[in-house]
Amino acid sequence: MTKVRLKYLHCFNDRHGKPHCYFRYRGEQWRIPAPGTPGFATAYDKLLAHIKANPLLLGHNVEFMPGSLAWAIERFLASPLYNERAETTKRNYRRVFDQLRQSYGTGLLRDLQPKHVRQIRRDIAATSTTAADIAMSLISALWEFAVEQLGLDESLALIRRMASSAFTRARMSMNRGRKN
Repeated sequence: MTKVRLKYLHCFNDRHGKPHCYFRYRGEQWRIPAPGTPGFATAYDKLLAHIKANPLLLGHNVEFMPGSLAWAIERFLASPLYNERAETTKRNYRRVFDQLRQSYGTGLLRDLQPKHVRQIRRDIAATSTTAADIAMSLISALWEFAVEQLGLDESLALIRRMASSAFTRARMSMNRGRKN
């Protein structure tokens, strides 16, 4: 017999052998009837339609202050720059953006300085250096988006220079030891 896996559905038997099924989406969960029982198809379709209709609203009933990092992230996620990406890319970006929004979302973009970006990178690198690298590239892309699309003052653009100067310093130090 083949086992069919449905998206967002998590079923298990408890220690007494009683089946439990949950529809899980982005940190939220709803108990639904087990597959094959009356009412399962209706409940599953209803929850699936709900998350398709409100993908950003679920779990994030917060409105962020204009000019904050989270506000810029919300605008970026609603833009074609994000929506035309591949699904796996969007999923990876979303994971990092959610972490940035939760930890640093209330900070204003105009107050963001290289020392803050370095601290963000250190904080994220404590759990994953790959995620920290992705976060740095996304912050840089978010900054460009904020300057071009949201009207952020371009004279405040310090993030891109910090990333490129660190790369240049690293390359220069590697080339110092070489003899041509």
